[in-house]
Amino acid sequence: MPEGWEDKTKELGALLRTREIKNASDLLHLVFLYLTEGKSFSGTAALLKLTGGGSMTKKAVFTRFQTCDT
Repeated sequence: MPEGWEDKTKELGALLRTREIKNASDLLHLVFLYLTEGKSFSGTAALLKLTGGGSMTKKAVFTRFQTCDT
């Protein structure tokens, strides 16, 4: 990734609150899971839990992506 990409997530508002997604790397991991799972919020939530990335509901995944949209 390019230098400063993690700071850019905060600057652009993609990473404002940190709960299960604590940093830019976690957010990128969530995006990759979402794309891998065929853009399914429930599938992404399940994969996140299976990969040890935390526990989120499908609504929480949906909300996280909504708040990242710039």
